[in-house]
Amino acid sequence: MQKIPGRTLKFCGIAQYTQVQQWLHPRSSTKWYKCHSSLRSQSRSTCRLLRYLANNSRGNEINDAAASPSRFRIISDCWEDRGARICQKYQNRYYFATMYDKTNRIPIYSAYVYNPEPGDRSEEWMIEPQLVRSDYDSNMISEKDTSIPIEDIKPSQATTYDYGEAPYYVDKGHLNPVVHQSDDASKAATFTLTNIVPQYNRLNRGPWVTYETETMAQKQAQYGCTQIYVLVGAVPGPSSIAGGRVNYPSNMWSAACCVIGRNRRRSWGILASNNPKLPPAVTEYTLGGLEKQLATLYGKRRIDLFHGSCY
Repeated sequence: MQKIPGRTLKFCGIAQYTQVQQWLHPRSSTKWYKCHSSLRSQSRSTCRLLRYLANNSRGNEINDAAASPSRFRIISDCWEDRGARICQKYQNRYYFATMYDKTNRIPIYSAYVYNPEPGDRSEEWMIEPQLVRSDYDSNMISEKDTSIPIEDIKPSQATTYDYGEAPYYVDKGHLNPVVHQSDDASKAATFTLTNIVPQYNRLNRGPWVTYETETMAQKQAQYGCTQIYVLVGAVPGPSSIAGGRVNYPSNMWSAACCVIGRNRRRSWGILASNNPKLPPAVTEYTLGGLEKQLATLYGKRRIDLFHGSCY
């Protein structure tokens, strides 16, 4: 087993957990990585959730009783009470994790395992009942099929109506993209509106999708990655759409941790301006370089995306 010094993953002080030395071990018990669906409970760490997802990439059902919330505690020094920790659940199966800003009505970041395969693209947008009320179903559900009134949904999350009122240059931009998922169900799960931000359409359809579809595959082949863990986030900006309901991010970013066998890792990141007045472009950084850029953008002294575990 490869031991990891200290804590395994930390994003801007959101979560602090006890030392986990097993998350890269291929035979470690999955009970460490179960994801509890209730937002009222202490959420699982992203790294442990990602390891769970890797162990259960075919979408096995989850036994929530195996969760161990006592192993870590939540710290809210970045977004105070804005952040809703969502274990993204579709048809009773978990697929990825999202930290969601209910005030700005955009995701702060989504975390997932890179596992691209061909498959159909869903066009059915979904909402999160659990954000409306904590005792509602933790499965995402089609916005058009839900019995929850739209006026009850709107206070906690964005809706398709918000994006229908957006300027012509705004796309619904995925953080966890369809093309990085392995089958129809995992691809459909990315169509929750809690995984979507207003994205400049020329960026979304140009350099950003090129990175998603071409650069990631090239990196995997170049380094021989056996597993890639990904964080994709959006930096809240000074403007908004839908009459101020949904924040328009100033920047978008992505960070990748590439595991090469047991003892080697490579990492990289990208940053892009979401400004429709600028030419669309993606800039590649080392992981440390991206963290420095994000610290400036978020106004933090330091940001450590993988807590020193992937340099």
